[in-house]
Amino acid sequence: MKKYCNMNFNLINYKLIKFIKSINKIKDLPKDKCIEIAFIGYSNVGKSNTINALSGIKKIAFTGKKPGTTKLINLYQIIKNFYLIDFPGYGFSNISLKNKNKHTFLLNKYIKKRKSLKGIIILMDIRQKLKKLDINIIKKTIKKKLIIVLLNKADKLSNNKKTIKKKYFKNEIKKYNNNINIQTFSSINNEGLKILKKKINIWLALNIHLLK
Repeated sequence: MKKYCNMNFNLINYKLIKFIKSINKIKDLPKDKCIEIAFIGYSNVGKSNTINALSGIKKIAFTGKKPGTTKLINLYQIIKNFYLIDFPGYGFSNISLKNKNKHTFLLNKYIKKRKSLKGIIILMDIRQKLKKLDINIIKKTIKKKLIIVLLNKADKLSNNKKTIKKKYFKNEIKKYNNNINIQTFSSINNEGLKILKKKINIWLALNIHLLK
């Protein structure tokens, strides 16, 4: 415990991220006594690219040109007992209804019951509007205060349009959950990356007792 109390979380080397495994069942996650940060959102919002930007390694998280590339839950580890969890994107039309329902069930179960879940990062395309499935997730996470919405692909908009869209998302999201931090982000030019790392470091510091 003592060595983690003295740890400077700002010095965590995210380049140490390594892929652990892909799973399709919650029971295959590590023992429920660790720190997990979940990356969720619609297909093609850039979850895997965000993990790549966080690590500084382009291909640590697999990305594809077609939406829905991530079909399993992917686990990445940074340090002992600290994991990033990349969930399959929801809302992709070219998968069966059975698989859609399975993904939804797994995500809902994970959010509701997983004790190791210490932070949720919801990726959204800043150019779009707040969508139904995002609203459903926001409602389910209302009791979990450690949430960030990343308005990804901010590099596609001018500064003026980014300001307008961020205000729009803030006004819409606070109708359902007023405890969510909202940031513009780009995995292309790393806008918002320092803020993201700082937020994750805070989540780690709040849960140092789990880093054993």
